[in-house]
Amino acid sequence: DWFLEHKRFRFKATVLKNPAEKFTGKYVSGNDTATIILSKGNLWIKNGFKESSFSELKPASENTFFFNENSLNEIKYITDNNGFMTSFVFYEDLRRPYLKVK
Repeated sequence: DWFLEHKRFRFKATVLKNPAEKFTGKYVSGNDTATIILSKGNLWIKNGFKESSFSELKPASENTFFFNENSLNEIKYITDNNGFMTSFVFYEDLRRPYLKVK
């Protein structure tokens, strides 16, 4: 009972101050490809080659996004000195960096 009384961590969505377009693009990590698009004001990620495998990215902060408030998986964007998105890191059971290619 003691364990069940504790609350689990949950992400909470926030509103972005900067335009979401800056997060879009194609990213690669080894043989894996991720495409991030903006559709109807929301960011979506397509991971891999399946056409129907889009998942919504929900902002937790100005550079961190999550898929589901009950999940610990997240994406954290990395910017260069000029503020351009150069990559992101996908945190799941491991840390997987993706570099922006276009």
